[in-house]
Order: sequence, then structure tokens, then C-alpha cells
Amino acid sequence: MTTEMKEKFGRLKEMELNARTDKDRSKIQKEFDRLAAEDPDGFEDAFIESAQSTLYRAKKLKVKDQMSEISEIVSMSYIAKTYFNKT
Repeated sequence: MTTEMKEKFGRLKEMELNARTDKDRSKIQKEFDRLAAEDPDGFEDAFIESAQSTLYRAKKLKVKDQMSEISEIVSMSYIAKTYFNKT
């Protein structure tokens, strides 16, 4: 995969995320299709890399969310122990 393909894919992905209308999304999809036809292997590599990156960020957010739940439990545990001598 070339750096150029990765950059083009990234720009289109960002445009798609910010698209407001179906017409805009349709134009972007046509650009994705053109890019895929231009360099199928490079497009596939860029797509896979993007998907892996998205999965990594999603897992990171999930862990962060789980940690916030644990911190609330820890805080309640601390309060119970400190103020009520309960464990």
C-alpha cells in the first residue's frame, strides 16, 4: 500500500463521517469505488488498516468506560470503609 492511497482513503473516510446529505454520501461512495478500481490491492490494504485502527480505538474506549465503572465502585468501597467501617 502506498502512502498516497492511505492518505486518499483517510480523506474520503473523514469526508464520509462529516457528510450531511445523501447526495454527499453518494459522491463519496463513487470516489471510494473509483479508488478501489484504480488500485484494488492498495485499497484493500488501506481498508484493512483503517478497520484495525478503528477496532483498536473502540477497544480502548471500552476499557476506559469499564475503568470509569470500576472507579465508581472503588469510590463507594472507600466511602463505606472510611465512614461506616464496612467492607
